[in-house]
Amino acid sequence: MSNKAAEAALADTKLSQEHQVLLSELYVPAFAQKCAALGYPLNDEASLHEMLETAALVKMALANKDQSVVKQANASLKAIMGLDKAEAREARVEATTKTASALGNNPNVRAAVASLLASRQ
Repeated sequence: MSNKAAEAALADTKLSQEHQVLLSELYVPAFAQKCAALGYPLNDEASLHEMLETAALVKMALANKDQSVVKQANASLKAIMGLDKAEAREARVEATTKTASALGNNPNVRAAVASLLASRQ
């Protein structure tokens, strides 16, 4: 997929208001925090956008079932970032738990989750 096609696919994604709240208040801050914890601070909007786009492109590659390329990239990135070590995994779990706990008290996140759950019933 070319860059223009990938950008078009990302731009064409229509999100509900609830999804937008979760994306802006949960996913993006947690993503930026995780990157910073791994030694990749995203100091400006362009860096954040590029890193999010890279993650989206990896997801698209997974959807295309191009597993060999994805597995190689995954293994390389894990080794570079030290994620293949037990301590790194434990730290990720602890950081994720702490973030989730804090976000559970955010009224906007709670309302968005409640609305999504109600819409699925």
